[in-house]
Amino acid sequence: MERIDGVKVFSASTHADRQMLGERVTEWRRDHQKLAIVDCDVVQSSDSEFHCITVVMFWAARD
Repeated sequence: MERIDGVKVFSASTHADRQMLGERVTEWRRDHQKLAIVDCDVVQSSDSEFHCITVVMFWAARD
């Protein structure tokens, strides 16, 4: 099993926020280039009114 030092979660439920989710993830990655992404999960959930997308990034500090 690979070492995991932390988790970063991005979530969006409104249409406008979902449209910008990729840009938010890209900006965070650009600002944290010293972190290695160990794994990433994308989860979508819905109810009768809202659709939520969540990106979960598991990271490790590079030695």
